Amino acid sequence: QRNQLDAARKTYERAYEMAEAGGRLPSMAKALHSLAYVDYQQSNLEAARATFERALALRKLFYGEQATPNIRTRLMLAVVLQAEGSMPQAIEQANLAQQSMGPDVPAQIRGELFELLGAQYRAQKQWDEAIASYREAREAWQSVPEPNRINLAGLDSNIADCLVKKGDLELARPLYDAALAVYAVEPPTDD
Repeated sequence: QRNQLDAARKTYERAYEMAEAGGRLPSMAKALHSLAYVDYQQSNLEAARATFERALALRKLFYGEQATPNIRTRLMLAVVLQAEGSMPQAIEQANLAQQSMGPDVPAQIRGELFELLGAQYRAQKQWDEAIASYREAREAWQSVPEPNRINLAGLDSNIADCLVKKGDLELARPLYDAALAVYAVEPPTDD
């Protein structure tokens, strides 16, 4: 995988150089976003943060502060900031991404964002907000063609965990049961 990421880096660096030579800000931002993602995949969080910030600055310059194209970059920047332990900044980026949401935002991006918001609220022990965000994420993921049942079960489990923290064991139990049913693997029969 290391060789693949190194090859991807070279491709994105070249794409950035070409876009920069042509003065194409959206293409420059896209290449920087991709470079930052490579850094994130290689656990180079400091470089990933700096490059996501550069990509976001270009997107804001071209599209505006609250434009839909900024959402994915803000989302990834929030993930990196959270991984670095900068929770207030991560929350700020996630909230700014949410403010850019419109009806044209694809379900996958909505699901990713609300799942991240749920995790952030959960880390702050804001159970009701976490539950609401996880439910929004579940609704978004449920709406995609061929929803990933494992991902949906994980969201059900996250919701149930928050309900347990609130003391709502009766509401948590069916969610845990549903999640476990998805995770259950039937042993092969010796027929």
